[in-house]
Amino acid sequence: MEHLYKRAIVFLFACVYSIFAMHAEVIDIVQLLPQGKSNMGRPITTVSGEHVSLIFSRGEGKTTPSNYGYVRLYKGNFMSVNAEKRVRKITCHFLKTGKEVIPETGEMTVSNGTLDNDNVWQGSSDQLVYTFYPPRGNTFALVKVELEYDDGNDPPTIKPGEDKPNTEKTLPDIASFKQTELGKPATLSLNKAIVLGCNDAELFIQDHTGLIRLSLSETTSWQKGDVITGEVRGVYEDKDGLPTIKGVEKINIKKISSKKASPQNIPADELSQHAYKWVHTTFINNKQLRLANSRAGVDCKAYDGAEIECDAIVVPRGSTLLLYPIASQDVTINYFDDKPNTYGEAQNVNVHIEHALKQGVFNTLTLPISLTAADVKAIFGQAAVVAKFARAEAQSIVFEQTTEGMTAGEAYLVKPQADMQEIFIAQTQVRSPKADTNSQFVGTLNVTTPPAGSYYINRQSKLQAFFGNQQIKAFKAYFYNVDNAEGKSIVINNVTNDIQQMAIDTDPDSQSPTIYNLNGQKVVRKIGALPAGIYIIDGKKVIVR
Repeated sequence: MEHLYKRAIVFLFACVYSIFAMHAEVIDIVQLLPQGKSNMGRPITTVSGEHVSLIFSRGEGKTTPSNYGYVRLYKGNFMSVNAEKRVRKITCHFLKTGKEVIPETGEMTVSNGTLDNDNVWQGSSDQLVYTFYPPRGNTFALVKVELEYDDGNDPPTIKPGEDKPNTEKTLPDIASFKQTELGKPATLSLNKAIVLGCNDAELFIQDHTGLIRLSLSETTSWQKGDVITGEVRGVYEDKDGLPTIKGVEKINIKKISSKKASPQNIPADELSQHAYKWVHTTFINNKQLRLANSRAGVDCKAYDGAEIECDAIVVPRGSTLLLYPIASQDVTINYFDDKPNTYGEAQNVNVHIEHALKQGVFNTLTLPISLTAADVKAIFGQAAVVAKFARAEAQSIVFEQTTEGMTAGEAYLVKPQADMQEIFIAQTQVRSPKADTNSQFVGTLNVTTPPAGSYYINRQSKLQAFFGNQQIKAFKAYFYNVDNAEGKSIVINNVTNDIQQMAIDTDPDSQSPTIYNLNGQKVVRKIGALPAGIYIIDGKKVIVR
């Protein structure tokens, strides 16, 4: 009788164990890995259990997971869980020793669902990918993985003191979050999302499915290119045409790395194919393509007709495509010295002027924006010299050195510290400038044909008349209505505490004139270098004395 009783106990235990085994499995990695010194440090690819395989790979990291009596995991490594049936709970166990540390919140991510504060996953899936991000200089030592399987009936088991499973709706990516019911809170799981930029309390992030704006209650300090993981809980809305999470109840995100964040270069005529994408583009501001400026966070404005180069999010609005910059420093207005420029009112934009200046000589220069004294030194160099027209005298044209900056539309002589191919001014205002045509020293803001009686500065730093319909580039200057101007010298006061005659950049035209002598031979010289004689210049007979 006693013998039968013992056999019944053994049978009952076996039944209980088999039932438990159907619902749970423990992968004891330490026991399953190859032992011996010869196996230490070798790459690990697969550890298999009865109903599941753990597949390890380098992932986005540089080092492959290795056998050290446990699985050593490096930054960016993947562990794929491939089960024969659906899993409802996974618990990973790690060893702490030396440089091996226990993962903290945010240092592990999963491809489906989320992890709790103890890095325990609960859900329902037969495939899952873990990504590991140990701190710099550390690794993780994975020794055991416990799995509970879903039989379709029982809820996940909860140990004493363990929180109940999270029943809040959690979405695995931005595209899924954007499908949630408007006005209803949901949780967005971020897995290796990248920060596109932030502006005060606005944070723009992008994952592999799309981008979204987080409207937060306080200023954020995330940097463009930060790679983040974690969760955000809030309400989805379409605000100003931008996908937005507002009313953020919870935000628990952590930087795990950084990478270069660059928008895709898209031509203006292809922007309609890139709705709700972050792009880099150049366009003319008009009714079809318009810089969006309604958001208080980015108060940059541009006028119709401006050529704008920007990093922005493309948002369709009726027949118009709005381009939303993430930050005002992402918006630049371009101007050129050899093609038409349109001017108007703009604020909080960068200004880029394609115009070359020569080092060590005075260049005529007229700008469409005003500069402070500090701006002048920052743009042209600490040793740069700026001179302002003072007066015309009997034998000379007098300039005075100025240290008070430069006024939009006013012509100057500028000697930069180094050669310049372009001029860039960050975060400034454009005030619809106009050149002062009442001055004897007239600036140009577009390619200009000076009127008869106009003069430029030749190689000898003297005034010389323009010939024919000769043009000069934008952002230069010429002299007009100067009595007995021919041959007058340029003098600049106070450059070295004395009156000095200075070398001048003398290129007066954007297109050199065509010159022939009376024998019909083309003359390859500039007008100012022609010997005395009669020439045909741009189809007109001209006498050079």
